[in-house]
Amino acid sequence: MSETLEKKLKEARLLEKNNMYSDSGKQIISSLTHELRAPLTVITSNIDLLKKFNYDGDSKIVNETFYLCDEAIKSMTRFVEDISLLNGFNKNEWKAEYKERNIISLLDDLIRELPDHFRSRIRTEGNFEVNVFYTDGYLLSMILNHVIKNALQFSAEEVFLKVYCSKEELVVQVKDLGIGIPESEIDQVFEPFYRGSNVKMMPGSGIGLAIVKRSMDLLKGTIEVNSLIDHGTTFNIKILKQWMPERF
Repeated sequence: MSETLEKKLKEARLLEKNNMYSDSGKQIISSLTHELRAPLTVITSNIDLLKKFNYDGDSKIVNETFYLCDEAIKSMTRFVEDISLLNGFNKNEWKAEYKERNIISLLDDLIRELPDHFRSRIRTEGNFEVNVFYTDGYLLSMILNHVIKNALQFSAEEVFLKVYCSKEELVVQVKDLGIGIPESEIDQVFEPFYRGSNVKMMPGSGIGLAIVKRSMDLLKGTIEVNSLIDHGTTFNIKILKQWMPERF
């Protein structure tokens, strides 16, 4: 290969790499901007409305206005917390803290905290050889919370939650009948700030599944994704029992 041709190839590779980073950076900035701008707009517009009424308007309108502001602040808080958590994972600041955890109670708590319009669409099925599994309850809760909410967000139909728990393993399947993920993009769903090409107009930051993957790694578990456009997506989660100290 001539030196000139080799030089041109190196330049082309460098340009491609820079463009890739540039696109990634644009996606991150776009996600950050949207996730912060939307709730800030809600807060600002509703505060202006309260000022206009001088806080003496119809009580129903005032209460609804405060409610919208509160929800917007919660949204920003969750987003900032997720960013901080993901940053902690990337800096290896997190370690799994294993304890015995009642899986039925954990699932009940997760589902109970969902809004009514989400909770009513969940269909559960369980096979419990034991109710208690040795794991990090906080990480497991985050994993299931993000995967379940993801399924509910991208499907207007029922979401099916199947759980199998034994002394040796915990297996969870979350299946929706929603819009699905393009086959060429499935390998990217756990990348931070990645959002599918078919969900651009839907809310979301692209952080949730990245947190799921980092949490699964800490629990030494596996998560697989199967999806078909317009037919739904299935997440299969499997966590094997880790070493448990003997009681004295």
